[in-house]
Amino acid sequence: MKFIVSEQQLKKIINNKKIKFLFLLGTLKENVKESNTHTLCQLVIKELEKYAIKSELIHIRSVDYMPDVKNRNDEFDEIIKKIIACDSLILATPVWWGQHSSFIQSVLERMSVFDDSAITDQKNVLYGKTFGTIITNNGDGVQQTLSHLTSFATQLGFTIPPQALCYYSGKDGSKGITKNKETKEMIEIFSKNMYLWTDLIKKSDVVKKSQEKFKYSGILSM
Repeated sequence: MKFIVSEQQLKKIINNKKIKFLFLLGTLKENVKESNTHTLCQLVIKELEKYAIKSELIHIRSVDYMPDVKNRNDEFDEIIKKIIACDSLILATPVWWGQHSSFIQSVLERMSVFDDSAITDQKNVLYGKTFGTIITNNGDGVQQTLSHLTSFATQLGFTIPPQALCYYSGKDGSKGITKNKETKEMIEIFSKNMYLWTDLIKKSDVVKKSQEKFKYSGILSM
């Protein structure tokens, strides 16, 4: 499967000096204003503005697509292109029954095309991109959800900075999030680390060197 980005397009993305963050919001709520996860995303986006970061947030529930492990010529194919164009990907999810939302699971499945392309093209377009997670819940499940998402991300080729998790646990909604001192500190640390590691990688030649003599047979063959 030949991938949907050319060598010329990939070079243009790598050489772009401006840092872009992409947030994929997996809330089950149709109205994002009712979502704690959305509130936390907005606070992180605002904090990232201190570093002149351009961010885009996509509400996955509002995207017209089908669950699958391949491209289907639907709206999710455009999200794949946005992932390629970004420098950092943030998956944001509530915890339901101890794990990430069904929308985030469908995102992971559709991102299987990156594994396919690495096998076919013998290059990984995700090398050099950082990955972070935003999680909200009112009980257990944060660590389990984090382990699932970070395992997925590192296997696909993302770089995970230290403390690349921002979460809120509570039942008092968006007001509780905005007033919580620990959450505020976590937002600051998360945003700073995500920026610093993304900027460090972008200014280095690690992506170019990592693609040299690249040999890969796929996650499932490991």
